[in-house]
Amino acid sequence: MSEVLTIVGEAQVAIEPVELELQAIQAESIGWIAIGGAYLHVGDTEDQVIEVVGLATASMAGANVLWLG
Repeated sequence: MSEVLTIVGEAQVAIEPVELELQAIQAESIGWIAIGGAYLHVGDTEDQVIEVVGLATASMAGANVLWLG
């Protein structure tokens, strides 16, 4: 597998496949649902809005979030 480049602030950072796998395990362990290369978090089943974000934060716990990492 090749490494993945992501942009963090102004810098490009290489992320190794092993690190990506660890991030996926962490996200799934706290209730995020894997959907292809994205993750869905359902924080409010009554809300009909899903926020699409590139960076998920703890303050989003009560919201419905689609994380495109």
